[in-house]
Amino acid sequence: MFLSMLRYFGLLIFTFCLSQCSHEVNRTDRNRKPQPAQDAVSSSGGQFQDQQSPQQQSSDPRAQQSETQQQRPKLKFWSDPSSAAAQDAARMQPSNGPDARRIRYIAEQGGARWYGDWSGNITRSVAAQMQSATQQNAAAVMVAYNIPGRDCGSYSAGGAPNAFAYRAWINDFAKALGSTTAIIILEPDALAHDNCLTDERYDLIRYAITTLKAKPNTLVYIDAGHSAWIESGKMAERLLRASVELADGFALNVSNYQLSKNLIDYGQAIRSRGVSKNFVIDTSRNGNGPTPTNEWCNPAGRALGQRPAYPPDSPAIEGLDGYLWVKVPGESDGPCNGGPGAGGWWRQKALELARNAGI
Repeated sequence: MFLSMLRYFGLLIFTFCLSQCSHEVNRTDRNRKPQPAQDAVSSSGGQFQDQQSPQQQSSDPRAQQSETQQQRPKLKFWSDPSSAAAQDAARMQPSNGPDARRIRYIAEQGGARWYGDWSGNITRSVAAQMQSATQQNAAAVMVAYNIPGRDCGSYSAGGAPNAFAYRAWINDFAKALGSTTAIIILEPDALAHDNCLTDERYDLIRYAITTLKAKPNTLVYIDAGHSAWIESGKMAERLLRASVELADGFALNVSNYQLSKNLIDYGQAIRSRGVSKNFVIDTSRNGNGPTPTNEWCNPAGRALGQRPAYPPDSPAIEGLDGYLWVKVPGESDGPCNGGPGAGGWWRQKALELARNAGI
């Protein structure tokens, strides 16, 4: 009898101790501080270190955008040593004085290299740029400009002969993309020209996005015209139909002259209409904004805009991933207003842009 009672009280004491120990463990787990996030994926698709935990970040979307942009490492842009601007700067003599410095300034900013049906072996061409960018420890900026029916037959007419050829071209383009960061502006004007939009065009843009995005460290921005062209709601619909959500965002003002503040408003209006991705702005020639009539082909009196920066210099702006020089200043828009053919180097125009910007 005595032994039975002893076992009973012993069991009660053991059960009580076990309960208290378990409670203490649970209390300790609840009080443990959350660990900082190690790798956060930015809104533009690139991977950057984020030293804040979700609990530490602001709940305000605008503040979160600013924090993410400020934490990104600022990209250095590849400068093409063989560009027309660089070659012209090398030809200019010291006696050219300030003009030689102006052309050199343009050459050093890090503009985009454009690829299309003139590029020959596209894999070899892209690989050469990637190799040069790797040597410079810089990000390569590229423009894929080869969609069938390019520019709706205007000054930059051309492109791949058909959809099959375009897909093959995109495949070959993607083969050359290595581990170095590449920012690709996809098909300028392709979504903005009303009379060239077809189901096939949307399919090809979607194919290009998924193929290029399959490569590491590749950022893809679909061209979305500019603030004085297509109404923001209509452009948002086109971007969504082209699967912009699979890309890193959209690009504004490529080869145009609209003011950055108007483009920011336009980009934010597009985002308010169901497009969650951010945007970049081509600021290569928008320092003075457009002419009163929005003349697009080699207008006089324009100026260089903000220097390329990705992310943009603070303060951060909601939705804006960065400024790029997509259209190389000094390259002609076409045979108009005294200029050479589209893409041809024009020193006089380059100097005008630089002088008007105070360079």
